[in-house]
Amino acid sequence: MAIIGGLAWFQWGEAARERDNATNAEVRVMKEKRRADLELKKAQTTQSLFLADLAHQQRTAGDAVTGALLALEALPDDTAEIARPHVPEPELQLDGALGDLRERLVLRASARRSAPTASASSRRPKTRPRECGTPTPASQSASR
Repeated sequence: MAIIGGLAWFQWGEAARERDNATNAEVRVMKEKRRADLELKKAQTTQSLFLADLAHQQRTAGDAVTGALLALEALPDDTAEIARPHVPEPELQLDGALGDLRERLVLRASARRSAPTASASSRRPKTRPRECGTPTPASQSASR
């Protein structure tokens, strides 16, 4: 009986060590997961800032549409399940790009309204100047 008791006590000790090893492994895995999540957030933040900078460069070059698309790409999107950390710079670039587009539309519409319209006299077909001594149609009918 003492041998069976000693064997049971030994196995109980082994089970306790295995349980501790499993707990330690779980803690290590959780730490690694947290570290990987932090690295992912850092990389996504860097990517968002890079895209915001590209959006600014495109806006400065006069391409507000590409600037807006780049800024949208840098933002989180719950509907498309794109989880990325919130960074304010892409929002600022998107707002600026939309402002640029709105300004372009307003200026284009304003230019159309203020453009001079063609008057009736300018729409008449131009005639060639008459040479001296050539009768006009009115003088021909009067001489008959």
